[in-house]
Amino acid sequence: MRMRNILIVHDSKPVRNLLSMYTFAEMEDALPYGAANGREGLELMQKTRFDVVVCANRMEGMSGIEVAREIRKLPQGKDTPFVLLTATLNGEIKDAMARNHIDHCLEVPFEAPALAVMINQVCNPVQWRTSRRVSIPGMGVRLRVNGKMVEGSPINISQGGISLEMNHPGPGIDLLTGAVLSLEFPGEYNAEPVEEIPIRLLQMMVAGWNPDGRPGKLRTVWQFVKPAERAVQTLNWVFEQLETPNW
Repeated sequence: MRMRNILIVHDSKPVRNLLSMYTFAEMEDALPYGAANGREGLELMQKTRFDVVVCANRMEGMSGIEVAREIRKLPQGKDTPFVLLTATLNGEIKDAMARNHIDHCLEVPFEAPALAVMINQVCNPVQWRTSRRVSIPGMGVRLRVNGKMVEGSPINISQGGISLEMNHPGPGIDLLTGAVLSLEFPGEYNAEPVEEIPIRLLQMMVAGWNPDGRPGKLRTVWQFVKPAERAVQTLNWVFEQLETPNW
């Protein structure tokens, strides 16, 4: 699954975190990046390709409209959808948006679904889904986090990542760092095992609770991070043998 890189520019850290949480809650394929001001946003734009920019208008230093103007000067930002967050949408703001090629805005305050709808309008993930998510019965999974083996079972897999149901690893284990995954495919695929792909946690939800009130079962989504060429070849071979239609 290809992830959508979302750049969120806002000078309030709590609001910035809230907007990031909105994208995680509403879109499973969104990967938000935060910038505390326009200059930080422009620096990130020069390092990373973003699919959408969500930017507050009223900020200290550069305004959102000024940020859009500078982004349009960058080769990688010329056509990037830009969503302006504004509390006031008057004639002056509309004129400035038109002059700076800003076609989308959200009036604040708004609910989380409104942000998701807007992002899906300007950046439609359906057009990108060339990879498939499939369930492979009998596929073995070994997950190691910070050197500790964690029990887990696959829900589905794509050529870009995997969904797992897993036991909560317990206190002191940070799922956000140091995770690697190994895969063993059923014999009918005639595929060698894939050893220790670095993975990054994208999404997590509690699927079950222990009697003492602590999380028990987790459902997680992981992205493969720069898998070795041999691992890529094995995954490609497995998916070539599957006839599950794209979705």
